[in-house]
Amino acid sequence: MTAVHVVVPDGIDDPASPSGGNVYDRRVCHALAAIGWPVHVHAVPGSWPRPDAAAYAALAGVVQDIPDGALTMLDGLVASTAAEVLVPQAHRLCLVPLVHMPLGQQLLMMLTLMITSKGVAAVPRASLVILSGTLATFNLPLEGVAIILGVDALMDMARTSVNLIGNCLATVVMARWEGEFAESPPEPLLVPELSPHS
Repeated sequence: MTAVHVVVPDGIDDPASPSGGNVYDRRVCHALAAIGWPVHVHAVPGSWPRPDAAAYAALAGVVQDIPDGALTMLDGLVASTAAEVLVPQAHRLCLVPLVHMPLGQQLLMMLTLMITSKGVAAVPRASLVILSGTLATFNLPLEGVAIILGVDALMDMARTSVNLIGNCLATVVMARWEGEFAESPPEPLLVPELSPHS
């Protein structure tokens, strides 16, 4: 069975500092243990989400000790503020941030992305601008945009293809709905031949 390494801020179980994210982390750990997954919790000292140099060094030490290829879950307070420590480890670890976000904020973010991404397929790299703006609006770290820079060119081509197919399909559906879509091939247009005497 795959072992799961969970990186959390120190004092996650401190009743003096209750947090919805801490409760969420504990629930995930207990649920994984209940289905038989070995769970290793690594508490990182520091003043998260405002880490100092000592907190970054402690996190780097903890992450460095996790074996290659391990599934590593990161508390959102740690993952969102330490990209410079975590991104270099992404090639050897399977990093999964645990972000506790209320349902209302998730729905608002989804609505924001739906509205701001209208017409994005027509503008190359526009998704990066939209994503950056949305992250800034919700006070999320912009470092996440750097992760998708390498694949955005391919994703951009896919977005454009899906947009083109969707537009063509919508045109055919609307034409058929309004009775303008011809089932049979159109009759050839006959042009009367001009006689040489006319």
